[in-house]
Amino acid sequence: MRHFIPSWVRVPIVFFIIFGIVEYVIDSGDKPAFIEQPIIMLFLLLVLLILIAMEAIVSSIDNILYKSLDEEAKARYMANAKSAPKIFTWFESMYKKLVGAKPIEKEHEIILDHNYDGIRELDNSLPPWWLYGFYATIIFGAVYLVRFHIFNGENQFQELENEYAEAKAAIEEYKKRK
Repeated sequence: MRHFIPSWVRVPIVFFIIFGIVEYVIDSGDKPAFIEQPIIMLFLLLVLLILIAMEAIVSSIDNILYKSLDEEAKARYMANAKSAPKIFTWFESMYKKLVGAKPIEKEHEIILDHNYDGIRELDNSLPPWWLYGFYATIIFGAVYLVRFHIFNGENQFQELENEYAEAKAAIEEYKKRK
């Protein structure tokens, strides 16, 4: 089961199951248990750290055991690992697409012709996710500029005055009912 679900999915799922059990078992009234009793927040933080440590230890042991195998056993292990069905292939393909990195085999295509003390520089482009975020901030800035500076949208002071007026009307309505 461990090979089917990656640790970045397993840890949050187990943590939120434990969190739900804690909230269900501890009677804290209307407030969440970790706010009503801060020691519970410390307990949940400790549980999260233990889960992360367990994943790290199991992964380290798996790595050490793999390195201790002979070549034939490593080949069998890799064949078995590749034949195991992967559940999150869509996430992995999307991640690779968003990172946009070239594999090491194609590094010769992006090496620049200068070097310094034998260190060669790669001409890597920015990752697509970074570029998409940059373009989104440009679009947000343009929309913000048009809305608030060209069309004179409501600013904070106008919003505050409107909320005060709504609150006064609600108070007057409440007083009329009594």
